[in-house]
Amino acid sequence: MYVIISHRKDLDGLSSAALVLRYAAKHRRAPFVLSLKDYTDEDAVVEEKFLDLQNSNFIITDLSTNLPKIESILEKLRTVKSWNNYVRWFDHHPTTDGARAALAAVVDHLDLRDSATVASEITYDDLFVREGISDAHAELLSQLGRDSDLLELKMAITPKLMDMVDYLNYLDKDTILHPRLQSMVLQLAFPRIEADQDGLIEAHQDGLLEEYERLKTKAKHQILADSEVFKAGRYTVVLFSYPPIFSGTQASMVVLDQHKADLSIGLSSSGEGSVRRGSSEISCRKIAELFGGGGHDFAAGFPTGRRQMSAKELAEYRRRIREAVVRYLS
Repeated sequence: MYVIISHRKDLDGLSSAALVLRYAAKHRRAPFVLSLKDYTDEDAVVEEKFLDLQNSNFIITDLSTNLPKIESILEKLRTVKSWNNYVRWFDHHPTTDGARAALAAVVDHLDLRDSATVASEITYDDLFVREGISDAHAELLSQLGRDSDLLELKMAITPKLMDMVDYLNYLDKDTILHPRLQSMVLQLAFPRIEADQDGLIEAHQDGLLEEYERLKTKAKHQILADSEVFKAGRYTVVLFSYPPIFSGTQASMVVLDQHKADLSIGLSSSGEGSVRRGSSEISCRKIAELFGGGGHDFAAGFPTGRRQMSAKELAEYRRRIREAVVRYLS
């Protein structure tokens, strides 16, 4: 049995999950269970229902090891290990020496790399390249993860798949098992036509993408009307709120392009803050850390709280963010 735990909010997380699923089902002929998670799940990244499993393989991908509840997660993994399970964790988010050491003492195989690579590449390297498995479709999945997460966008299919992931996250937002996203992972792992990027989206899904584009167009006006532009030292910063129909990356691309800004900070109504940059001189991770978050230099996030803020509370929260950013960048 393979227990696959991966990030659900972006294409790199889903392509990483698809790689593990393909490895387990095609190359190891083993059953699997798929669990798609986000940082807001905290210590539920490892679910209680998995703690009684025995003689299984746990593979965690594209989930940061620098989490507030990492000690609680480690305690669960110790329980998992006590039942003769094998645990691997692959990730590319910045972490601390303490978190790395604590994980290394528990996890059987830990592969943490810097942000110049992505989780899909690490997963492909560890499961396929190092084991001598030749699989052209798996290689394509690893390339998709890089193309999307680093926004290289060299492959024509990448923007469509990113839109699909964002829309399915929106449609699945009130579910527990995230059935549409689970189905997409299966589709990525075993499409009708393998090793061909054009075969990664089914014909009927073009209608979904058209529907999503209509919803985004309508929501763009709301985002731009709500944007607040200010100067922090020599940098132009945009602070805005965005509806859950958008991912943080999609919403940020709208305001960064519109205002030609150096930095964007978006506040989602679902309780997440998103930091993206238009200037490579700014570290998104360091901005997010001002508000208790983290991530990469090119993309980061922070929690704003699950509760919906009133207009007065949101205005005060935005004021505090604005002042903190001005202090940091001035």
